[in-house]
Order: sequence, then C-alpha cells, then structure tokens
Amino acid sequence: MDYTLAEYKSPQYERLGFNLVKARLVSLGYPQEILEFEYDPSFPVRGLWFDSHFGNLLKVDAYGNILVCVHGFEFLKHSQVYELYPNKFLQLDESRVYVLNTLFNLPETYLLACLIDFFTNFPEYIREKTGVKGGDLFMSFKSIFQDVRNAVDWVHIQGDLKSETIKNLDEYVKKDERLPMFLTRIRESGAKVFLLTNSEYCFTDKIMTYLFDFPHGARLDEPHRNWKSYFDTIVVDARKPLFFGEGTILRQVDTTTGALKIGTHMGPLQKEQVYSGGSCDVFTELIGAKGKDVLYVGDHIFGDILKSKKIRGWRTFLIVPELVQELHVWTDKCQLFAELQSLDVMLGEMYKPTLVPHTIHCDDSNTQTPVHTLDTQVNSLDTLVHNSDWGLPDSLAENQRNEHTWLSLSTCLRPPRPPTPLSLLIPQSSEKDAAYLLDKEGNRSAARVNIESALVLLNLDSSTKEKPDISKLRVSIRDVTHKMDLSYGMMGSLFRSGSRQTFFSSQVVRYADLYAATFLNLIYYPFSYMFRAPAMLMPHESTVAHEQRFVMESPMISRSRTFSVISDEEVLDNNRHHKIVDRGQSQVPHTRPETPRCLTHNHDEDCSDEESDSKSGEEKAG
Repeated sequence: MDYTLAEYKSPQYERLGFNLVKARLVSLGYPQEILEFEYDPSFPVRGLWFDSHFGNLLKVDAYGNILVCVHGFEFLKHSQVYELYPNKFLQLDESRVYVLNTLFNLPETYLLACLIDFFTNFPEYIREKTGVKGGDLFMSFKSIFQDVRNAVDWVHIQGDLKSETIKNLDEYVKKDERLPMFLTRIRESGAKVFLLTNSEYCFTDKIMTYLFDFPHGARLDEPHRNWKSYFDTIVVDARKPLFFGEGTILRQVDTTTGALKIGTHMGPLQKEQVYSGGSCDVFTELIGAKGKDVLYVGDHIFGDILKSKKIRGWRTFLIVPELVQELHVWTDKCQLFAELQSLDVMLGEMYKPTLVPHTIHCDDSNTQTPVHTLDTQVNSLDTLVHNSDWGLPDSLAENQRNEHTWLSLSTCLRPPRPPTPLSLLIPQSSEKDAAYLLDKEGNRSAARVNIESALVLLNLDSSTKEKPDISKLRVSIRDVTHKMDLSYGMMGSLFRSGSRQTFFSSQVVRYADLYAATFLNLIYYPFSYMFRAPAMLMPHESTVAHEQRFVMESPMISRSRTFSVISDEEVLDNNRHHKIVDRGQSQVPHTRPETPRCLTHNHDEDCSDEESDSKSGEEKAG
C-alpha cells in the first residue's frame, strides 16, 4: 500500500519522519544541538550502503565496488577511500552493512550523515577510525547506527508518524481519481485484485478511505463505493518479507473494532473481508494462483520485489517515484550523456592501433643491415584507404584523408621479434621521400629511399612497452560524471554514477519484471499487452560485428547441429544412406540423440494462452 497505492508527498513526508526521529534521539540522551538540523532533500538517495564500521555512506555498483564514499557531509577523495577500503571494494555483509533500500529510508540516510558529521567535527569529541571519543566515553559509529535504526522503528510503530499523517492527509498523501477506475478495469478483464500490506487495519482503513474519497465510483455516473469493494482479497499485518517465508497465523479482522478474531482462518477468503498475517503458501492456495499468475506491485526492492520473485516466482512490478526526476535529467541534460559516451569511445580508441611518430632508415646497400626491412606487398591505394584491416582512425579529420597516402607494410626486427603490422602515413607533398611509389595501376615500384619522422599506425599487442596516456581523458570523464551527479542531487542518480550502474540498478534489472514511477501507467496499455525489453547483449556480442569472419577454427565446431523442419518421409529416405545397426545386436536403446525437428525452448513470451490451456486440458483428461 505505502508508496504504491498511497504515494506520500516529497519532501514533506520525509521531513516529518526526520523531525520525529530527531526528537526521539534527543529523548534517549542525544545532544539538543541535533534538533537544529533541517532535512535537505538534495542529499539522500535510495540504495546507499551504510558501513557501520567506519560510519560511511557508500554508493556501490552491482559487485560492491565503491563509486562514492561520504563520511558525514565529507565526500572522501580517491586516496582516502583506498586507505579505508584497499581495493575500493566492500562485500555485502549484513553484520556490517545496512542497505537503505526504501523511500522510508531517505530521512534515515540524511540523519545518519548529520550525526556522523556532528560527532566527527564537534570540539568535545575526538575522531577515531571507528567512532568518536568524548572523555572516558567511546561512541562507535555502529552504536550510532543502531540508535538511529531503533528510533526509526519506534517512530513508525509506536510513535506519531502515522497519527500525524492521518491528521494531515492532504499535506502528506497524494490522491488520484483514476485509481477507482483502474482497479475496476483490472477486475473487468477477468483478473483478481488483492491488497497485501504490512500496515495494521486501522491505519490502512483511513488511508484507503481517503484515496477513494470521491463523490463518484469507478465512473462518473456511478455512486461512491467503499474502498473494500474494489478488492477481491485484503490482507493487513503481512510482515513482509516474513510473509514470503514461514509467515504468521492467518486471522480475520473485525472491521468494526479492528481487533483480530481468535483462531486460524482456514478459508475461503471472502470479498470485502479483511485478514491479518498469513503466509504466501496459504495465501496462494486460498486464491488458487500459481507463482507466475501473480503480478505483484510494490516499492520495496527487497521486502516486496526480491523476495516475491526469488522465493515464490511471482511476476514483479517495482514502483520507483524517482523515475520522474531521472527522466527529466535524462532529457534535459542529454548533452552530458552524449559527452560522457563520446569520452568512453575515445578511451577505447586509446587502446586500438595508434598513430605514433617514428623514424625509419632503409638502405638498399648490401653492405649495411637495415633497421627495418619493408617487404610486404602493397595493394592499390583505394584498397589501402577504404578496405584495409586498419582503415583510417576516427581521430583523423575528414580533410586529412585527402592530404595523406596510406601504405600498408610489415616491419620485421631481426631477431627475435616476429612481424608486427604497421602502416606508414606519408604526406603526398613529399612523394619523393616515400618508401615506395605507386604507379598508375597502383603497383609498387622498386624505388626505395630513406624516410624521416614518419607517422606509424602501431598495433598495441603483448610486445608493446609503452602505456597509452589516458590521464587527460580520466580527468574529463570525472568532470562530466560530477556534473551529471549534481543534476540529480548531491549523491547523484539512483541508477548510475557516470557510466557505472549502481547496486540498486542491478537489483531492479534482476528482480523487477516491470518498473515505473506509478502503477497507474498501466492505464495506457491493454491488459493483453506483452512488455518485452530489448535483448541485452554480452560484451563479445556487442563488440564483434556479424560481418566479421574468423580464420581460427572453432574447437567446438563438432557440437553444431543444423536446425531444419523436415518430414518423416525425408528422415526415412535419409536413413537409407546410413548404416543401419541391427537392434538385436545391441542392448542400448539410443546410441546417440537425434537432432530435434521441433522447438526445444520454452520461453514464456512465446507460449500462447490457447496452447497452455490445451496442454492443461490434455493433462487433466489423462
């Protein structure tokens, strides 16, 4: 329900939670000075890791590599990060790392930064590696984190967060008149709609009553209806992610008093009735749904999406309200993305064949040993420029293409270096000094003269001693990444840092079948719509063109089998040309597998409903 059906207004709601947690900490003995902190929505972002050992907020990629490291309000430099994390890497260890995954974690994230900065820089405390010391007392960063965590839980469960929200629903909760219409359309399509929330019934009832508080029903000409009538099943106090594991006892709720009825509810589940607790096993059995029959919509990447997908195989739809801001930056700052992409390409080009100054001395004299022997066949000039293995590098401007002649040569240093491919860039204005002159037919003449300070297109291989200088490119990439990050906020994007995807981003890709800023986006699609993302290429697929051919023979070539659809008559006819083994002489049922003559894969998107239904009917009939 929270941040899915009921989207809380930002930053008003985060500011409310931030102030309540501050007050709770002061009541526990924290200094009164922390009440001076004001919530800054430009600082926190979801998906950060809090390292309770060193007190740092970390933005990491999918593998735990650190992208951004913040201690309080201080963004640590490269050398400082390496000092704390030798490989700029941290393993996800639950005893040390807490992942701030939810929108409810935003005020907590900022408060942790405030407290770490306060105690680290307050004159009465001495900063140490894992905490601060004040007189005879030592306060570890882990203890600060535990206090904040407990205060947040107290505010949500026993504190005033929910009561303040209910008192000021217009201030904190968004309301959309399309909601009744959309839920009705889902049910009219033949699907069932259920509400599964961790909130207790009394809070759920007040929030849902507000969300459906319109003078009309699902349509303008229909009367107002109670919110429960829009759902087939309602479950509160679910205690996710425990719900997807062992769960709790399923009980019915007395909607008049909000109290739970004694005993375990054994079913069936009735419309407009409310149930408490339960487990996924019991719930799916009572509603008669298999794993992939369910599309589960939630905002919690771990409690909702990961667990429902990983444990139960439900289809998942992640709600990410930040997508509105993400897409604004994506379009408004498109020049930054283009610049970063261009820099990435340039970085890759630095490790490809490179133009370097080179001096070559060649002599036809039999009494001298040439430093370089140039004796490789040179093709026509047109072939050299346009169709050679090297081609002209992208770094050469178009106007330079007409000013130079390219000769494809091979250089051999004797011994022990093997031949290394080279190309010489010879100015046409100095044809008299060229290594070889081409006649009108493009054939190489016998003339050979000295060449001074030619440019050589050098291939980088294992014999290369010098490293490409990428220092300037690195500085440019860092500058552009910094500008991009600030476009989103101080901690950057939820999904990326420059060209690197975040841990949160990798979780979305892995566990969310769909994601959007609001589930109401489904209004604009038919319920039969098939959502399918573009194919994700592996690096070897995205960097090697289909037109390329390999001269190396594949060691796996014997594994290949050609797929073809042929008739049984053709199979029998082909078998006549092969040696037939007398089955009476062999006890082996099949000496080798036959090449399949029908489809072998079972992708969900390729299976039609009619085919699935017919198969199911055949199984039941059998």
